[in-house]
Amino acid sequence: MRKLALFLILMMGCGFVACEKQGDDVLEPTYPSPEAVIADDEACTPTAIAILFDGNAAFRAGAKSFTSTLTPESGAEPISLTKETSKLNACKHVHTGIPGDVYTVFVFATYPDGTDSEPVYLTDSKGQLVRFRIGVKLAKPEITSAVTTTDGVIVKWNSVSGASDYILEYKLSSAEDYTALEVGKVLDYTISGLDEETEYSIRLKAVDKATQSKSEYSDVVSVKTLVKASFPMVANNADEFIAILSNPGLRTATVTDEVRIMSNLDFTGKTLPESPFFTGTLVGNNCVISGVTSDHPLFASVHSAKDLTIDESCVFTSTKAGLFAALTAEATGTISNVVNKAAVTLNMTTATDTSIAVAGIVAVSDASLENCKNFGAVTYTNTAASHGGLVAGLAAYCQGAVSKCENNGKVTMSVPYLSDFGAVKSISNNPIHIGGLVAYLGANAPVSESTNNGDIDYDITHIEKIAVSCGTNRPRMGGIVGMAQSSITKCTNNGKIDVLVTTSNQSVYTTNNYPVNVGGISGGAPSDESGATGADITECTNNGEIIATTYCKGTTPTCGGIVAYPGYEDPSQTNLITRCENKAKITATTFAIARVGGIAGGSGNITYCKNTGEIEGHLSIEDGNIGGIVGWLSKGHKFEYNESYCKLSNTRAPGTSGTSEVGGLIGEHGNYASCAGEGRGCKVKCDISYDYGNEKWFGAVLGYYWGSSAVTLGTAEEPIKVLGGSMTYTEGTTQITAENYTLYTNHSSAGGKSGSKAFTIHVKFGE
Repeated sequence: MRKLALFLILMMGCGFVACEKQGDDVLEPTYPSPEAVIADDEACTPTAIAILFDGNAAFRAGAKSFTSTLTPESGAEPISLTKETSKLNACKHVHTGIPGDVYTVFVFATYPDGTDSEPVYLTDSKGQLVRFRIGVKLAKPEITSAVTTTDGVIVKWNSVSGASDYILEYKLSSAEDYTALEVGKVLDYTISGLDEETEYSIRLKAVDKATQSKSEYSDVVSVKTLVKASFPMVANNADEFIAILSNPGLRTATVTDEVRIMSNLDFTGKTLPESPFFTGTLVGNNCVISGVTSDHPLFASVHSAKDLTIDESCVFTSTKAGLFAALTAEATGTISNVVNKAAVTLNMTTATDTSIAVAGIVAVSDASLENCKNFGAVTYTNTAASHGGLVAGLAAYCQGAVSKCENNGKVTMSVPYLSDFGAVKSISNNPIHIGGLVAYLGANAPVSESTNNGDIDYDITHIEKIAVSCGTNRPRMGGIVGMAQSSITKCTNNGKIDVLVTTSNQSVYTTNNYPVNVGGISGGAPSDESGATGADITECTNNGEIIATTYCKGTTPTCGGIVAYPGYEDPSQTNLITRCENKAKITATTFAIARVGGIAGGSGNITYCKNTGEIEGHLSIEDGNIGGIVGWLSKGHKFEYNESYCKLSNTRAPGTSGTSEVGGLIGEHGNYASCAGEGRGCKVKCDISYDYGNEKWFGAVLGYYWGSSAVTLGTAEEPIKVLGGSMTYTEGTTQITAENYTLYTNHSSAGGKSGSKAFTIHVKFGE
């Protein structure tokens, strides 16, 4: 009934607006897209795709037709359906008789002058592309490894496109019936509680709950559990350590069982065996490993490791996708006092759906990291299309606490474009995240007292070819953490962050949706409900220059000296950025709406923060905002006792139009009532330069506000203090003084464009 009600509302809106626009010939020539594109589940069948959308804005702007297009994953010709806006059901499209394939859907409006609006893709609630499977079975999954312990089997498999879940089944080899485990959308699982030294059979199938599709079973894999080995195992030289790595008994260890390195180990001229699974603790005794040349880590997995150095004579280079690091692919306990000085490089020439996670010490970590350091360069490149992945100095994926750690190695990622999202652990929708210490930080994994000194370089060179749309699933880049779902405290970034997302022909931009989120400390928390809490940033400092350039015109990119996107843009977001400082220059060039701030790009709770770093903006197309503290403030988020002492400027990116806002504290305030005391105790002294003629979308305090909500900045008891600064625009440069400061606090007081709404501001000049 809810879907039917929405459909009736959309149809009534379409009919009403169509009548209204017939007598309206004074509208400005805008080209809005259809909105609220959803699947009509009741009308979708195994051979038909039905969609609904809101066409009101397009109707008002004079659209003559709507077109919906099905794009087949196989590369076959797209299928389109066009309906004139005069039709009563113009906002409902039903495609029937569709050839077997996997389809994505987008909708656009066409206007009388032949202009098409931007396409809008059909996505789910998390912003992921919805894929319709028509007459195509799920592929047969493949179990890639099944590693036994005394009482379990660690099973891994390749991702199956379109699968929402996997069912893993096992049985005694002598039995008839399997036990089925619904393991969810993961790519590995440990079957536990098995008998020692016993044979088992294992198989797997993929399912898609939305379409009730099931794959064939994988080939059956037969395994035998092990007998418990004797520990400790001791290595006095490289040959003894190689023998230990080759011992299957490593997989029978308890977490307290140890492998002990008793002297420095030189592997020059020796070959490492295949990375083993070790379920105990590696004790390095402060020894050094040298001379390793390998295309795989020392270990596939360890529980814990401590007191070990891998020196700069070691080289780890691979051409195969996977979990890649110097010490171990995975860890589950604690890694402490481990130092890596070796370069870790993954160079690929083909796209693959295998997980990609590259780091200096551990690729995928459920372990805590304590007093660890990486000095080696970490690099991921792919000369062909890439699936999503994670790249970082210490740990690519981390679900454990990180404390007193340090990265000194350069972290580099370069690919032409993404052909699909990536999958790591239970996360199946990764774009490419990158971080100085950690690329993807899970919940309950705080980072504290850690430093990044390594530069970060992130390049996508042919973004117009991208085959995914990110929506809320944004790629994140950060000096400490890329994507963060836990707190970051007392951390410092000193490394330069250079992000370039460009088309192959840099004279044009693309409408594809890959909104970068670049932060000196963190790229930010998730943009959906899961990013509402838990990612506080406290007492952190950024000293590393940030350069962010994107040729994408999709969803809003963000950039901040501390954090790009604090989290879910909603009143429920409680993430707090407090007592942080940015001292470095930010240069942002975007061909899209963008939000750039000295502390934060997007809206969040910000208190007691300071920015002294210059912001040089080249923002264009429609709208954008730059703030000395925050680019965009809204949703009643707390904003108080912040200080901004910096240079701010904006010029249009070449060949584009549009206006942007620049404010000494806030770039733009959204149409949402301010919180109590918003702006109180803040101080500002900025030199603002603006090239948009006499539009004057700038202010010493606020760049722009357009709304009707009750907004008050500062309080009578604690007004915002303007301490000086200057304004430079077409009329020249004006120094802000006690006599003229009220003319320049916000854009409307300086005579900005009509349409701005009144709001209250408490401000004074000087201390």
